[in-house]
Amino acid sequence: MSRIKFINCAFNSPSQEKSLDLCIQDSTLKYNVKKCAEGSLGNNLEYQMAKKTEALNPPHTFIP
Repeated sequence: MSRIKFINCAFNSPSQEKSLDLCIQDSTLKYNVKKCAEGSLGNNLEYQMAKKTEALNPPHTFIP
């Protein structure tokens, strides 16, 4: 599954937890995504993106 298809599927899923089961069929990939999302790597990546978002000029004002 392409990244774009996964993102589209995940955004249209009823919940973050269900998106893995609905959008990823490969059990190894599903495990790796879940491990990242629930672990320190995922937290660090989210933090880094938050810092980049805060540094935007003009500032970020909405979520599409």
